[in-house]
Amino acid sequence: RDGFDFFQVFAVFFPAVTGIMAGANISGDLINPSENIPKGTLWAILVSTIVYMAMAVAIGAVVIRPPEDSSDEIGLYEDPLIMVIVALPYVGGPLVLAGIFAATFSSGLASLVGAPRILMSVAQDDLIPALAPFGVTRQSDGSPIRGYFLTYIVSGCCILIGSLNAIAPLISMFFMITYGLINLSTFALEMSKSPSWRPQFKYFNKWVSFFGFVLCLVIMFLTSWYIALASIGIAALIY
Repeated sequence: RDGFDFFQVFAVFFPAVTGIMAGANISGDLINPSENIPKGTLWAILVSTIVYMAMAVAIGAVVIRPPEDSSDEIGLYEDPLIMVIVALPYVGGPLVLAGIFAATFSSGLASLVGAPRILMSVAQDDLIPALAPFGVTRQSDGSPIRGYFLTYIVSGCCILIGSLNAIAPLISMFFMITYGLINLSTFALEMSKSPSWRPQFKYFNKWVSFFGFVLCLVIMFLTSWYIALASIGIAALIY
């Protein structure tokens, strides 16, 4: 409806499930990354999938969706905060709003913590010389303070756009590129028999990685081919 098909709605929804990579983003702070990351990521996928599916079924069971020509009743399509209305009187509504704010804050905080550390790692590896200043950390605790400020500025600019539907597809594209390249990297390392590549996850399969890369690429172009090309162009330019 309103010009949105399945993949355009998927692009808006997709950033809601990108928190599963939070553990990998802070791998340097984990006690046993090789064990913690696979278990944490798989548990995050399982729990979030169950929660999202349960919420979709519950809301669909108790909320009406009035006809398109009906203006007398408010349903799921007309009110994105319909959960506040159907929640327990006096108590449920404030709890729903508090949950929304808490979830938004935690997601933003996870990105604010993870992104600067990835930027710091790239800068310290001297992969992009222009990013060298962001490899400097605070001596007391090793925090990438400069990366925090840059992340804050970029995030603020995205917020100033003022439209979730406008910025979410672009964010989804960059996440797809990230996930696709991770899969492609593991596939290439496995194919090249790199001595430093020794995956300990017993269910790892190179063809699953390659399929993940192809799937990410296909979904990008099905969502929006011109945004996909722009995202790939930006990634290539950075590379």
